[in-house]
Amino acid sequence: MTLEFTREHLDEILEDITYLQDETEALRYVIDTVPYDRATPGGVSVIDKLLLLDYLQQDYYRPVFNSAAGRGPGTLKTEPVEKVIDRFKPESESSLDILALLKRISKHRASLVNILEKIPLTEWEQQVVLNGKKETLFQFAKNLVYRDRQILREIASMVMDFQKEQETQRGLQNRTNSRNDEG
Repeated sequence: MTLEFTREHLDEILEDITYLQDETEALRYVIDTVPYDRATPGGVSVIDKLLLLDYLQQDYYRPVFNSAAGRGPGTLKTEPVEKVIDRFKPESESSLDILALLKRISKHRASLVNILEKIPLTEWEQQVVLNGKKETLFQFAKNLVYRDRQILREIASMVMDFQKEQETQRGLQNRTNSRNDEG
């Protein structure tokens, strides 16, 4: 049984996809308080995660949605997102301006939303084939939202861990200073 794709479905997915712009704006206010270029024990930094977000939206999702916006009914083919993530190599971090990166991500997302708004309502039910597995373009968009949220949760967790670490360091420094003042 298939559900008919409605304008409400489209509005909902566009709102979810636009959410990344809000999140990148919010990150601008806290990003300077954490060592965003420092890798966690897993070997990934906040900036790596942000670069991955932008890479996926530009090099994976956007081409599929561009194809859907520019053609009629039919089947679109792409590879699973996991393969794209596996071959992702972040840029050299030393030359990156984190605020410029956040602005770039937001700008790219606005561009992606513009493409999505141009896809006719009837085209959202067209098939996308990922290694032989079929899903609708709408489900493909929902997977983008799922992936975004997963990466954003990882970034938020990293930021919170860095902030806790900084609080612990300040507490230790305060105790050390108190002992030195007493002695």
